[in-house]
Amino acid sequence: MPLLALSLAVAAAFAPRVALASLDPAPHVEMVWTETPPTLDGRLDEEVWKTAAVIDDFHTAEPRAGGRPSQRTVIRILSDRDAMYVGIECYDDEPDGIVVNHMLRDDVDTYYDDRLNIVIDPFLDRRNGYLFQVNPVGTRRDGLIEGPNFEPNWDGIWAAKARVGRDGWFAEVRIPYKTLSFDPAAKTWGLNFSRGIRRRNEDIRWADPVPHRIVTNTARAGFLDGMGRQVQGVGLDVVPAATTRRVDDRLRDKHYFLFDPSLDAFYRITPGLTGSLTVNTDFGETEVDERQINLDRFQLFFPEKRDFFLQDALIFDFGALSANVEDIEPNGRPFFSRKIGLDADGNPVAIRAAAKVTGRVGRFNVGLLDAQVEGHTLKREDALGRFVERVPGRPDADQHVGTTNLLVGRATMNVLRESRVGFIVTNGDPRTNRSNSLAGVDFDFRDSDFLGTGQVVQGNVWAQNSFTEGGHGTEAAYGGELQLPNDHHFVFLNFRDIAKDFYPALGFVSRADIRRYEGRYRYRTRPPSRLVRTFDNFVWGILVTDRENEVQSLRVDLRPIDIETHTADGLEIAYRRGFERVLVPFPLPVIPQLMIPAGTYHTDEIVVEAESSKHRRLSTYVEARYGGFLSGRRAKVLARVDWRPSRFVRFGLEYDHSELWLDVVNAANARSEVRTAARIARVRVNFQFTPDVSWLTFVQYDNASDRVGVNSRLRWIVSDGREIFLVYNQLLLADDGDVTSVRTEPLAKVGWTFRF
Repeated sequence: MPLLALSLAVAAAFAPRVALASLDPAPHVEMVWTETPPTLDGRLDEEVWKTAAVIDDFHTAEPRAGGRPSQRTVIRILSDRDAMYVGIECYDDEPDGIVVNHMLRDDVDTYYDDRLNIVIDPFLDRRNGYLFQVNPVGTRRDGLIEGPNFEPNWDGIWAAKARVGRDGWFAEVRIPYKTLSFDPAAKTWGLNFSRGIRRRNEDIRWADPVPHRIVTNTARAGFLDGMGRQVQGVGLDVVPAATTRRVDDRLRDKHYFLFDPSLDAFYRITPGLTGSLTVNTDFGETEVDERQINLDRFQLFFPEKRDFFLQDALIFDFGALSANVEDIEPNGRPFFSRKIGLDADGNPVAIRAAAKVTGRVGRFNVGLLDAQVEGHTLKREDALGRFVERVPGRPDADQHVGTTNLLVGRATMNVLRESRVGFIVTNGDPRTNRSNSLAGVDFDFRDSDFLGTGQVVQGNVWAQNSFTEGGHGTEAAYGGELQLPNDHHFVFLNFRDIAKDFYPALGFVSRADIRRYEGRYRYRTRPPSRLVRTFDNFVWGILVTDRENEVQSLRVDLRPIDIETHTADGLEIAYRRGFERVLVPFPLPVIPQLMIPAGTYHTDEIVVEAESSKHRRLSTYVEARYGGFLSGRRAKVLARVDWRPSRFVRFGLEYDHSELWLDVVNAANARSEVRTAARIARVRVNFQFTPDVSWLTFVQYDNASDRVGVNSRLRWIVSDGREIFLVYNQLLLADDGDVTSVRTEPLAKVGWTFRF
């Protein structure tokens, strides 16, 4: 238990007592049941709302813990047997100052609107739950909570209506119990509410109003009593869908129509355990990946975006290796769902069928996923002749991979107050015809009120081992982490050891045969200023050695200035010192015929970042850096502009330019200095007609592939779970000023949920 002992010592040193409001007993509210539920129209004028339970005791978490809110908030709660109803009264003495710029379902930027968050913990395990968010025009966002992690891509079926009036903004929310997993015998659930007042950057909460914990921390939520009369019905959702598309692939001279029916089904095996089935799955409506140019020698990471794999995704999270957590490197993940149904270049591979069981049984959280994937050819190179992906033990040539069954199992048991211990297993290899499996164990520790100080301490230890047919050597990986994610003092320590032959075929490894050490410390002050809310000093170090402890990489960041204003404008200035040992020459996509030579490189870099708050109609972000880079120098500018003339329209422009001066070698090992550039441009044009109808167009270009991609999607949410998509994809090749169409693919998809 050395990690736990270390956490005790460090936490005790950095654990000043916080505002007394965070230490008060958690508040309670009693559910009121009705036989005449309200009609959702955003107007709380029906008689039934007068009988509802009322919550109006809110305090500020920002800008000051436990303070008095600038505006009054009243929450009313009702329930019938089928759904929970929440009435929201957000009074405002400056209604013209209410910020509402977004109407896109699940838009992460609704954080920059006025908003109301509802957090529900139906199992009262103080670890997991659901978030439901609504803004003043009824735009909805939701997500799953698993311990300290949040999965925003979960889409539940629920409804909300809202309006802005002379006294503020008001909303009605209906959350069907069929949407939730819960223990039917439980009489008490966890519950919390928070309101964001954007123009003041003010965060107010019902329970736990402190800045170093966010509202999704269910460990400190309040209590909803009087439950136990709700029902889920049969608990069966059937979702037939149909996709039709026209494909014109001029690069391969293929032109054809496709019609693909598919079926998804979800069944509540128990109120807390859900079985999911998908047959002949089509993900044509999924948003395309953002282009990346690899300016390093390690594999890039692209996040999962497909709905089937995002549902209950956090149950499969292992050892806090989730890349959804900001700044957490995903290297060493035992399971990465993009390995199922996508090849190494991101192209779809047909999934015949996939089944999943996820949920909770008593103290246990379980997840089991099995998928049957069609055979496909694994390309050594893509259409432009670039190397795609290295897989240990496979030949340097195209290889056909047969139909494959892929299996992932995950289980954790709740221990202590907020902690868990678990294991994971995987079987199958979508990249080769060899057999591969993996087993791992982990322990996650978390305490949101450490030693009664109100401070958070969390950490984990994990170990895993892969088993590859014909493999040689050690295939192990292990690591651990300690965090004190608190307001004044933030501490992060991380260690990983990944053996050279560690090969999780269903996971993600960007760099093997290493030991990696990371440490971060941030000190935050809150000056008594009308302009500045927080002033941070930050130091961050990463050391990577081989397993003989020879240094391979070193990075030290000093950030003496990190300022955020009360309206969330920000400025950061940092100095970065780096070291890289390149053992084998490697190419960059922007200079594919030349190589970065082997050698050791010391670099220094200055970084400046500035951004304006996204609550404004026009917001900007600029990052500029200059200094050493590998065998030479780099000057980089990243500029992003978002203009929202109204909540119905958004124009976004992003340009990422890196000018490189590099010492390189050719095939004959002759050295020279070259000047080259890496450029990515992105344009977004969004029309948000209502919270349920949107038309999004995304155009992007990169000079490594000289390709322009167009993705245009019209989405109509007839009602949650019943959707129509019209999608147009266009791929263009821009070469020496000539633009030619490479691939055109319009498609239409209809999916319709039937609930029983």
